[in-house]
Amino acid sequence: LWEANHEPYRLPRQMSSKTKEGYAAVQRKTFTNWVNAKLKGRTPLSDVVDDVGEGLWLCYLAEALTGRTVPPSRSKMASFKIIENLEGGLNAFRSEGLRMTVNSDDFTKREVRQILGFIFSLIRKYGSVTSSESTVAMLASIISSLGLSIESIDPKAFADGLVFCAIVNKAVPNAFDFHSLDASNRAFNLNLAFEVADRELNVPKLLEVDDILAGNVDSDSITAYLSGFDLRSIAEGNLVVDVEYGKYEATSKTDDAAAERERKERERRDREQRELEEREKKEREEKERKEREEKEKDRKEKEERDRREREERERREKDDRAQQEREDRERREREKLDKDAADRLLREQEEAKAREKEKLDAEERARREKEERERLERERLAREQDERDRLDREREAATKKELDNLHSIIQNLQTSLEGVEKDKRALQASLDQAQRDREQGQDARTTELEQRIRALEQENKRMHTEVEELTGQTAESREARDELEEQNSKLIKERQQVCHAS
Repeated sequence: LWEANHEPYRLPRQMSSKTKEGYAAVQRKTFTNWVNAKLKGRTPLSDVVDDVGEGLWLCYLAEALTGRTVPPSRSKMASFKIIENLEGGLNAFRSEGLRMTVNSDDFTKREVRQILGFIFSLIRKYGSVTSSESTVAMLASIISSLGLSIESIDPKAFADGLVFCAIVNKAVPNAFDFHSLDASNRAFNLNLAFEVADRELNVPKLLEVDDILAGNVDSDSITAYLSGFDLRSIAEGNLVVDVEYGKYEATSKTDDAAAERERKERERRDREQRELEEREKKEREEKERKEREEKEKDRKEKEERDRREREERERREKDDRAQQEREDRERREREKLDKDAADRLLREQEEAKAREKEKLDAEERARREKEERERLERERLAREQDERDRLDREREAATKKELDNLHSIIQNLQTSLEGVEKDKRALQASLDQAQRDREQGQDARTTELEQRIRALEQENKRMHTEVEELTGQTAESREARDELEEQNSKLIKERQQVCHAS
């Protein structure tokens, strides 16, 4: 609602609702007067908020302030015509770099805050007042020579009219005697300042004296009025209007009765103006009623078109949503199938890996078990072989011992046989001798010898029998040893075959 280097438009916050309404009413009137002052030669507005009309006044205002040509709308539809005219004026200001948030709908809807804020931004941009600080500085420079001071644009500082009179006196020094003014005669001072400013400085009278005296004027309304002065030129002394000395002096001697008559005359004019405004308001209301009817008709037609378009759009959106839902559902199903297939493939791969691992583990366990069995078997075979070797050694040692014993016995028997043979030969010799002796008649000796010979023969037979038995036992021992050696050879061959197979 304002330029970047300007202060925002707002009403003071700390005030009662009644005071705020009074300020708003005065602002509307002041801003309306400012707009009408710029629309010279055009039909004046009764109210800048309510008097929208066809929106042409905004086009004319844009032409007056920007110097651009803003062609009016050629639309035959009243509603479109108003919107296009308002937008044409707003676009002209936008092209001037004026940033704003107001739009044509705000004017048609009579948005007071938006419209007044927009007018205030125009006052700031196209008036001599750019900011409160610079305005206060220029005012202080102007009125300081007259013994006045000011610190801010406070409505109370302007209530007695002396500040306005000081500004006018600085620009038109011969119009009246500033030092003869009385601060208590506020109405006179205000009327004097407004009259001289209007006639000599071409500054339109935007404010009403009664509004100032009633305290309904705020700083924004005062700023709007001050924007009509070339304060910089006045402060620098570059703007001085020469008039007849004391031209307005007679006016300064007017008494309170004249002021009262003037007030009554002003009230009469105001009453007539209000009656005129009332008639114009009725005419405007009638015109607005027709426009509303036309607008309502256009609105209904537009609503019907919008309804059909909305239904068609909703139908298309519904079809699009249904199509999108089908596509999403199909995509989700495809994704689910793909995911299931991927999960199944992953599970199969994992199961295959698990089976392969189990197979490898089983093979490894079987290999270890086989190696363990082979090791145990080798150890068992080794132990059995060691046991057989030990038994073979023991049997061989026993057999050898038995054979040695048998050989000793056989040798003993052979020695005994040799002794028997010797004895036999001796006995035979003795027998022969006995035979010879018997022949010689020695029968007793012969009998004894024969007995001894028979005993020796029996002993010889017994010993032959023992020798034969011992010889048989020796043969059996040799056969047992041969059988053990054969079994041992077979076991050695089996162990070699097992080791070769391992």
